[in-house]
Amino acid sequence: MKLTAFDEIMLAFKVTHEEILELVSNLSEDEMTWQPHPTANSIAFYFWHIARWADYLPASLPDTTAQLRELLGSRQQIWHQEQLAAQWNLDPKLLGEEETGMDMDPASAARLKLPSKVVLLDYARRTFAVLEQIVPMVDEEQFQAKRQQEWATNTLGQYILDHLRHESDHFGMIRYIHGLYQSMASSN
Repeated sequence: MKLTAFDEIMLAFKVTHEEILELVSNLSEDEMTWQPHPTANSIAFYFWHIARWADYLPASLPDTTAQLRELLGSRQQIWHQEQLAAQWNLDPKLLGEEETGMDMDPASAARLKLPSKVVLLDYARRTFAVLEQIVPMVDEEQFQAKRQQEWATNTLGQYILDHLRHESDHFGMIRYIHGLYQSMASSN
């Protein structure tokens, strides 16, 4: 069976999610929270940030086209549904755009106290599963459609690809920080 371009995109999401989860699953709490500099983000921050955007994307899709609004109805993020900011003792006002860490004050981001690796892994697995279930509901016509938000200048397909690129960028940051940690640990 020949894969369509959209099948390939969804496979890229799935593979990226599997690789992220595999790497993070094998890290210690110290590796998760280590910062190469006091104002730099930790692996835990980037992992949480990736999971937050994986939670945000499926919930935002109904607002992108009338067809998706009809197909998907209203969707709520796990983050909001379970009130995770409150559960994790995080101030939503400090968490950046859509409480995702995007455009967050760097000093606040560096000081952010996230829950344990086990809790973050659970959240990420659930958000990745929802994304992998919902995004394939976008068909080729919707993929090519211009997003309907006033401020949006791109197609739904570009929006989805931006999320994949964003995940990949931050996964690269996670691997880089992990390499720095290993280098530092082996030199001590």
